[in-house]
Amino acid sequence: MEYVVNGEIITIDETKRPYGEGSEGKLFLKNGNLYKVYHKEDLRTYKDKFSYHALLCSIDTKHVNLPDSLMYENTDSFSYAGYVTKKVGKTKNRHGATKMDGKSFLQNLTIWENDASILAENYVLMADVGFHNHVYDEEEKAMYILDPGRYQLKSMFTKNDCLRCNLRQIDELVKQIVFQDMIKCPEISKRKMDILMNMRKETGCSMHEFLEQSLDFEEYSTVSEYFIEKSRYIR
Repeated sequence: MEYVVNGEIITIDETKRPYGEGSEGKLFLKNGNLYKVYHKEDLRTYKDKFSYHALLCSIDTKHVNLPDSLMYENTDSFSYAGYVTKKVGKTKNRHGATKMDGKSFLQNLTIWENDASILAENYVLMADVGFHNHVYDEEEKAMYILDPGRYQLKSMFTKNDCLRCNLRQIDELVKQIVFQDMIKCPEISKRKMDILMNMRKETGCSMHEFLEQSLDFEEYSTVSEYFIEKSRYIR
């Protein structure tokens, strides 16, 4: 099908296997860009998506992957069809982020929190932030949050309300990343729940704050090494 993007006609062969697919629509890879084509029923049900996505195109974040352009059907109606965004990471790998050194891991969390603050300044509430919508690029030592399709403008909220909600979602994602990596690690997979429960007892702060306080960069070469060592002392 043909779409209009920034005044140019883009053809997408939707009979081919998509790069990704979800409940909202399909994702197609073309010339290094990802084209998210929404199911028409989804756009009819959630009519505000167009205005939300148009706003996101104007916001500049670093590791929260936002739309760059909007897509319209190349028909007489020029109906809104989806958005275009850059592909990040060489693969769609989600596991392995805790194999980074502690400093790099925490730097990534700081970038996410800064991005969350930029979105909050624009009254944008993050949504659907989970392990399924994150990618780890091992080569760049970079963690990305993908698929902002359900982000919303909450002008009735204060900026602090938006920031608090956004940071909570990021913190839950970081816990999921640690948890999922522990499942993949033979040394600690059986003790993953014990480790998480113990961390909750030790501190009421965010995972970022917990690791900043607990992780010794000189003693542990990776974040996973820290959790492996930690699992040995939990009763």
